[in-house]
Amino acid sequence: MSHASELSQWQQQIQAGNDCFNEHQTLSALSHYNLAKVHAESMLAHFEDTKAAVAAVVISYHNLADLYLRENEYILAECELRHVHRKLSIALSDATPNSIGVDALLWGVSKTYIALINHLKNLPRQVKSQIPSVPNLFEKTFKNTLN
Repeated sequence: MSHASELSQWQQQIQAGNDCFNEHQTLSALSHYNLAKVHAESMLAHFEDTKAAVAAVVISYHNLADLYLRENEYILAECELRHVHRKLSIALSDATPNSIGVDALLWGVSKTYIALINHLKNLPRQVKSQIPSVPNLFEKTFKNTLN
């Protein structure tokens, strides 16, 4: 599949998911967002434009988390946010320092970390979980990219 075709299919799934989200068609939105995640993760693995691939991954997971939040599924939203943060943190840890995709991965890791922390701060008192231990992974990954 060509890179343009993969990006186009991802965009179609995100748009369809957003349309369903806005129409409160939860199950259809869920399906489209999950398909968007598959396309985004595929792009992350081999896409030449790392910035576009990382943005697609972040958007896919965050849209799904937003859907879960609207349905008061706080734990499922948190799982999506944790998963995407972990996925991008690992990709950053595995990246060669100063390589082409490092800046995009740093952006993605910081974006997902901030979203996760904000989510945890805004949880209703009865569903608060403990603050994640991701700062150590984030700090370690960030320091590794500077070497």
